[in-house]
Amino acid sequence: FKNPMALKTLHKLKNLINYLIYTGKIDEDTKVVIEIARELNDANKRKAIERWQRDKEKENDTIKKTIDAINKECKTDFNREDKNIIDKIRLWEEQKRICIYTGKPIGLSDVLNGVKYDYEHSIPASMSFDNELKNLTIADSYYNREIKKKNIPFDCPNYDKEFEHNGITYSPILSTLQTIFGKIVETEKKIKGKIIKKRNFEKIAH
Repeated sequence: FKNPMALKTLHKLKNLINYLIYTGKIDEDTKVVIEIARELNDANKRKAIERWQRDKEKENDTIKKTIDAINKECKTDFNREDKNIIDKIRLWEEQKRICIYTGKPIGLSDVLNGVKYDYEHSIPASMSFDNELKNLTIADSYYNREIKKKNIPFDCPNYDKEFEHNGITYSPILSTLQTIFGKIVETEKKIKGKIIKKRNFEKIAH
């Protein structure tokens, strides 16, 4: 149960069962059966995995060169084989070297020094049990510790409007996300009579 995916599943299951109890769908006599799917990789899937692994190796080689450049320019000695360092540079590149919460560029000399920027959970680990890269962000340490704290991005004061704190103006998070990932496209889908709205980022063609 220390597996992050197992913990996340149990968290979702708890919320679902509480909802079913609250709505009177189940009671103390209800039996809950959990089935965990296991699948064998067919030939096509194995090839896809192999191709993905090769692409990752190429990407890691590029990232290692970036670490070398940082060490050379900043007179540091970060280990180019350290997975945590590699993941941090990968996030930095995915964010286009911009802090999502402040909209400010993250400099070459600052990304790895551990002072100005935190390696933080977008959705707090206490809520999501998710330590995967998709839930991690390189964030301005002051903003992360003094403003975001244990909130999710949607609940941050500058989510969709400017916010001033101690004389510093922070750009809207949504604007920064659109700069990084493209414009937001909202779609609607009807499920069991309810309208479900979903937002996706659509890459802008240059």
